[in-house]
Amino acid sequence: MKIIYFTTAQKNSDFSASLPKWKKAPNTSNQNFHNKLIRALSTKHEVFVIAVRPINDNFAEKELRREYKAEGKVIWNYIKVKNSKVDKLLFTHSRVMDFLFDRVDKDDVVLVDTLSRLLLIEALKIKRKYHVRAFGICTDNPYNISYTTKSNNDHQMKLARELDGYIALTDKINELFNPGNKPHVIIDGINEEESFSKDRKMKEDYIFFGGSLMKKYGVYNLIDAFKQLNKDDIKLVLCGHHEEDDFKEYIKGNDNIIYLGTLNYDEVRNYASNALVCVNPRPENEEIDLYSIPSKTLEYLACGSLTITTKNILLQSKYNDAIIWAESGEVEDIKKALTTALDMSTSERKEKINLGKRLIKKYTSFESVSAEMEKLF
Repeated sequence: MKIIYFTTAQKNSDFSASLPKWKKAPNTSNQNFHNKLIRALSTKHEVFVIAVRPINDNFAEKELRREYKAEGKVIWNYIKVKNSKVDKLLFTHSRVMDFLFDRVDKDDVVLVDTLSRLLLIEALKIKRKYHVRAFGICTDNPYNISYTTKSNNDHQMKLARELDGYIALTDKINELFNPGNKPHVIIDGINEEESFSKDRKMKEDYIFFGGSLMKKYGVYNLIDAFKQLNKDDIKLVLCGHHEEDDFKEYIKGNDNIIYLGTLNYDEVRNYASNALVCVNPRPENEEIDLYSIPSKTLEYLACGSLTITTKNILLQSKYNDAIIWAESGEVEDIKKALTTALDMSTSERKEKINLGKRLIKKYTSFESVSAEMEKLF
């Protein structure tokens, strides 16, 4: 059995190479999740990836050429893609078939990212043509994504419900995509062993956040809380994508706040592993939290970082004692949590860090995720 995996993700090195070509850097969360799931699956199976790389007016090139790359048991098939909706609608299927032709066997399994309507259409065509099982990878509620329309989401959900089963991040996401209770597994996240370089890139001590730098996700409150700490010997290091023009203006003139731009996955893990403390300041939202586990918080724990986050129902159920909790995403509560973290003794830090790593290995390691996927297959 091989796995045919429809995604917009790329091999990590290819994604890193593409970053300078974006005028506004893309969100890396989906890239990281799907890349890790592909590699976890490859511990037991050949994974034949059909990758439709993202391209739009923010990208420096108008066209990405067809490419084929092998990485262990993973075969990356990048179809040709143009910055044109018409081109994608008319030619994606023929380009997919150029790679697949007669390579599909009856016991193969199709996996598809359910956040992409284009990919869902292609995966269902392969399911029908070759009579294979197709499973959806459900990482978010499409109705919560700001740039989508209700009509598109309705059609997307209708397509997704034709699939044979689901891999979901939370029970609530599974309920949304899977009202008929078809076969499914719940995977909180995926994290791998520490294969990245831990050599320090900064001599100074620092607090770290990497992710979306938009105001609604709490980073401005983190910046304000850091300023109020008034610690001249500690930096605040930020990386990630931002869509608001005033972000750089907001940190301008403060030499203790460093913005690194968008970093690749291993660079983010390096900075996280060497930080005094990593912070996820995303405001608590019970409705959204039922559909989402903050992947960056799990990555911080996996890196061996002392971690602060705002309250999250699903995180608290498994990682409660491994995390320093901010009562809310408000400035004063983030400041209190930072003070608690910075005042901890070496032994207290080690205890929390080691507990976090043990729990991450138990719930989100390649081995545990692979075992859950085998049950589904």
